[in-house]
Amino acid sequence: AAAATITTLNITSMGSGWTNASNTVADLGTITTVDINGGSVDGATIGASSHTTIKGTTIDATTDFTIDGLVLTADTITNDATLTIDGANDMAIDVDGGNLDANGGRGVIGISANLAANTATTVTGVIGIAGRTTFTELAGESVGVSAQGTTGIHVRGVGKSTTDYFAASFEYDQDNDINTSTGPFARIAGKDFDFFNGNASRRDVTYGGYFDANVNANDFVFVGARNDGTSYKVLGGGSVSTMVKDEEGNNRILHATETPEILFEDFGSSRLINGEAYINLDPLLAKHIYVDEKYPIRVFIQLEGDCNGVYVTEKTKLGFRVKELQNGTSNVAFSWNLVANRADALNPDGSISSKHVGVRLPIGPNKLEPLKETQQEYDIKK
Repeated sequence: AAAATITTLNITSMGSGWTNASNTVADLGTITTVDINGGSVDGATIGASSHTTIKGTTIDATTDFTIDGLVLTADTITNDATLTIDGANDMAIDVDGGNLDANGGRGVIGISANLAANTATTVTGVIGIAGRTTFTELAGESVGVSAQGTTGIHVRGVGKSTTDYFAASFEYDQDNDINTSTGPFARIAGKDFDFFNGNASRRDVTYGGYFDANVNANDFVFVGARNDGTSYKVLGGGSVSTMVKDEEGNNRILHATETPEILFEDFGSSRLINGEAYINLDPLLAKHIYVDEKYPIRVFIQLEGDCNGVYVTEKTKLGFRVKELQNGTSNVAFSWNLVANRADALNPDGSISSKHVGVRLPIGPNKLEPLKETQQEYDIKK
C-alpha cells in the first residue's frame, strides 16, 4: 500500500496489542501520561525541566550521581558542605573490598589535613560518640581521635604471648621526626617478654601501665607490675616522692626511704614500769609480717629519761619485751621503732600470690624503647 501523508491525526484510542516495532518516530511531542513497562530509553534526559521520583531496582551511572552539592563517582564522594550519614540502626563500613590483606591494611582512616586555625577552633580526624548527642572539644588543638561516652575508649589487644605486647601505645613526638625519639611515651596493659639476658632464668614483666619521660635512663616507671613472682604497685628508675605546699604556695618534694628488702615498719611509745615493759604489736600488722631466726624483727629504742639503759628480748611476730639493764627498776618513757620483713601474699588455696620473704635486690626490668615507626602519606585528592 502507498504511504499516506496526514497533517493532523487525532487518535482517541488504540486497539489492544498495537505495535510500531522497527519504526522511528522523529518527534513524539509532549505526552502527559505514559506507562512504560519494558524496553529501553536511550540518549534521553529525564526530568530536564521538572523533577519527580525515579524508582528502579538498579540505577547504573557511567559518570556520577549528583544530588545538590553531593557528587558520587565510582571511587569518591564529595560534598560542598558538611556530609552526614545517618543510619537508623548500626552501620558497618567495609574498606577492604571484601578481600582482606593478610599482610596489613587499614580499617578506618579519618583525616583533617589542616591544623587548628587559632586557639578557639578545633580540628578532629575521627569523633566517636556513644550515649549522647553532644561532645566536647579541645580548643586550639588538632585531635586525631576523640572518643566520648560512658567508656571513652575500649581497647583489647589480642594474639601475642611469647613476644612483647601491649593493648595501647601513646607517644608525643616533639620534633615531628620518626627517625628520632625525643618525646615522652606510654604503654597500657602490656608485657616486656624475656627482658634479662644475664646469668638468670627468663624474666618477664607484666604491667598495667608504663610511663616514660624519655629524657634519660632513669625517668621511667611500671605501674601495677608483676616481676619474677612479686607484685609491685610502682616499679621504676626514679625516686618515690610526694609534695607539700610551702608558705608561698610552692610545691616542695619529700622523698621516701627505700630498702634492698621488702619491709614493714611501725613506731610507738611506752614506759618502763619497775624496769620493764611488753609491747603488743597491732594484730593486723602481725598478720602480715614474717618472723623467724633468719628474719627477726628489728627493734630500736629511744629512751626519754635517765636509767641504766635497756635491751630488747622475747621478740616474736606478736610483740617484744623491753628490760632495764642491771635489773634496774626505773619508770621512764621511751619510743620504739620496729622493722620486719613483709610476709608473702597468699592465694585462698595457700599458694604464694606475691613473693616477699627473701626478696633482696632482685633483678628488675629494663627501660623500654620507643617503638619504631614508618611514615605513610594519604592523598587527600583521591
